[in-house]
Amino acid sequence: MINDFLNQDIGNLSLNNQYSIDEKLQILTNAEIVEMNPIYRGSNYVYLALLENKKSQKMLSIYKPANGLQPLFDFDIATLPHREVSVFFLDQLLGWNLIPTIVVRDGPLGEGSLQEFIFHDPNNNYFDFINEPANHLSLLQIAVFDLLINNADRKGGHIIQDSSKNFWAIDNALSFHSEGKLRTVIWDFAEEQIPNNLISDIQVLVENLESNKNKLLSSMNELEIAKLLVRCNDLVDNPVMPKIYPWRCWPWPLI
Repeated sequence: MINDFLNQDIGNLSLNNQYSIDEKLQILTNAEIVEMNPIYRGSNYVYLALLENKKSQKMLSIYKPANGLQPLFDFDIATLPHREVSVFFLDQLLGWNLIPTIVVRDGPLGEGSLQEFIFHDPNNNYFDFINEPANHLSLLQIAVFDLLINNADRKGGHIIQDSSKNFWAIDNALSFHSEGKLRTVIWDFAEEQIPNNLISDIQVLVENLESNKNKLLSSMNELEIAKLLVRCNDLVDNPVMPKIYPWRCWPWPLI
């Protein structure tokens, strides 16, 4: 059934795109998972899941059960699904629309994250996209976003492009640590000026963070939220991309 659904969505039309963000969140939260296929890549359990609700609305998603995550020394794995939701929430506050809709809910293998599947060509990644100058502003925006969330694992394959040429940033669980842990493949914009429109959005984000802090506390502690505010203000005060530093600035593997 999943293969039939995928075949319908090859090309410019994605069935997921017929829904608003609120509708997608409702489907992700309430619809039944009617079929799952494992994705054999990486060290964690990940599944392509087909959802269907009582209105016969269907949606493809990525299901990552929390008990299928490998232990990490620097992140509490129990918080990882919720960190992905907080990344989505921050993206919505910014209005950048870089992160596919996502929820945390129960599933056949226990609680985990369930995120909208973005139809894309898996053979293309950041190292392909950066070769096109027309993509640079979009990729720079993702790099700025990663600075804000302190992304510790921005691999090349974590940036995808849909059939409408929109870019999406996926696999964002290793974010918001209170220590500086930026590890990314996006160093092509090192020491470049950040566009004014992005800085304006960050200023608005700073104004809204305090009133929305409670929505972040399910995945982050007070220190991590305070450090998020520090990173935002630092970029507003000095809107320049950082230069490559000599300690663990690249993720591994790169893709």
